[in-house]
Amino acid sequence: MRAAVVQLTTTRDVDASQDAAEALVRQAHEAGARVIALPENVAFMGSEKDKRALAQALSGPLFQRWSKVAQELGVTLLAGSNPEASEDPDRPYNSSVLFGPDGETLRARASENQCFVLAPAQYGENTALRRTYGRAMIFDPGGTVLARCPDRPSFALADIDLEQVRALRRKMPCLNHERHEAYRVG
Repeated sequence: MRAAVVQLTTTRDVDASQDAAEALVRQAHEAGARVIALPENVAFMGSEKDKRALAQALSGPLFQRWSKVAQELGVTLLAGSNPEASEDPDRPYNSSVLFGPDGETLRARASENQCFVLAPAQYGENTALRRTYGRAMIFDPGGTVLARCPDRPSFALADIDLEQVRALRRKMPCLNHERHEAYRVG
């Protein structure tokens, strides 16, 4: 399976930011990616006041655009973070949503070790007061960098070998030693 991380320069212009992100998602798909990860603040980078005003439900256009793209391309797509409306309009959630190839939202628990890591990023001058430095990468379960974005909006691809994960987990069964009761609160 081939995966891609996307590196962007998101600005205050929501439409232009999302158009640029979508263009890179489509290029990554054309290059063979079946899992594509967008960075945080995929649609907007600006003031907290403006971000609060932009917040919307998961059924809103900020999120649903990515559902449609995932479905159209038949890919699993991590739609970076967008401001999701909460009960308190002054405190929106910073929500990343994972869409499956059917466009539906997937709920998954992230593994903390023995897995591939897809680390998308922002790059460039996002606003007059904010510059981001990129370095979007894909790591294998041993921490080796498999792919890295250059210093510009772009994407990086790597082949994900799930058998490598299974072999590592057989050789070093660390997850078998988890003690869930040790993490209980109260």
